[in-house]
Amino acid sequence: KASVLYSELKTIKAELAAATEATATAESALAAETVELSTAKKAAAVSALEFAIATEAVATAESALAAEKESAADAKAKLEAELDSAKAKLATAKVAAAASTPELTIAQEAAATAEFARAAKKSIIADATAKLEAELAFAKAELETAKERAAPNAV
Repeated sequence: KASVLYSELKTIKAELAAATEATATAESALAAETVELSTAKKAAAVSALEFAIATEAVATAESALAAEKESAADAKAKLEAELDSAKAKLATAKVAAAASTPELTIAQEAAATAEFARAAKKSIIADATAKLEAELAFAKAELETAKERAAPNAV
């Protein structure tokens, strides 16, 4: 009877040792999962920050583009007014051309100069608008990238 009890005691000890080892393994796995969860939470926080930064960049670019478009519209209106003024001077000079040919030449040169300046300013405005639109597209692409990074890391 003692040998049976001793055998059962050895079995119980072996089962206890196996259970202790299984518990230690489970605790180790739980600790690893806790670290992974913490890392995922940190990655999600970083993604959220990147998303917020990209959103702000897009808003800033859109605001700058709107301001530049408004400025371009103002510049265009001013150029058109200058051109109209130059055309009016030219018309006046044409009326007076019979009396004075040099006045007509000066007025024509002024109108040509105003037209050239208007074309140059239009080109500058178009270049600035294209640059801002490219920056806006880039900022929007960064925002999409940040959104894509944030989506799989959300916890």
